[in-house]
Amino acid sequence: SYLPSETPEGLKRLREEELVTLRGNGEGERKTHERIYDYDVYNDIGNPDSSDDLKRPVLGGNEHPYPRRCRTGRPRSDKDPLSEKRSSNVYIPRDESFSEVKQLTFSAKALYSVLHALVPSLEVAIVDGELGFPYFTAIDKLFNEGVNLPPLNKAQNKVSLLNILPRLVNSITESQDEVLRFETPETMDRDKFFWFRDEEFARQTLAGLNPYSIRLVTVCIAVIYNERS
Repeated sequence: SYLPSETPEGLKRLREEELVTLRGNGEGERKTHERIYDYDVYNDIGNPDSSDDLKRPVLGGNEHPYPRRCRTGRPRSDKDPLSEKRSSNVYIPRDESFSEVKQLTFSAKALYSVLHALVPSLEVAIVDGELGFPYFTAIDKLFNEGVNLPPLNKAQNKVSLLNILPRLVNSITESQDEVLRFETPETMDRDKFFWFRDEEFARQTLAGLNPYSIRLVTVCIAVIYNERS
């Protein structure tokens, strides 16, 4: 990369053309193939066309100062000319959007995470509403053997998966052996009873709801960069 004053002559024209491609003019509706970075106020947080109760103020003007969002240029609301109509497809510049492979991976990971969080409740609901895990090693079966789901019409306690996971039941019933068997967490691979120790409690407290694997510092940063303290 070069500073503007140091850009070679051969690249200046290309940079100017790239700037024209990326810079918006505040007009027109953005298309999925475009790479335009344009900005607008938050005028799409409500849905006045559906109900007057869903009308929301515009965030980003003098009355309600707020950072800008990426401009979409969608049509104006029929009932509120200051607001845009809602849409399930939100414009994202092409350089920022997921590729098809990455989108499929993201969706699969989302399904994996949801099921991973719901499996304990799912097993209790299907097997026995008052049982839970009968012993500690039963937890290991979630990763080693998985959860064997009974047929929907023969489930104990007459609990239907349609009521538990209405949007995911097709994925479960079509490939239950694969979906409901999970990889062993890295922390459990290192220490089977990691959840029982104070160190793990502290790690999750520091890391929040989506903890990473926090480890002790073994090398001084100053040594890594050949610096002397």
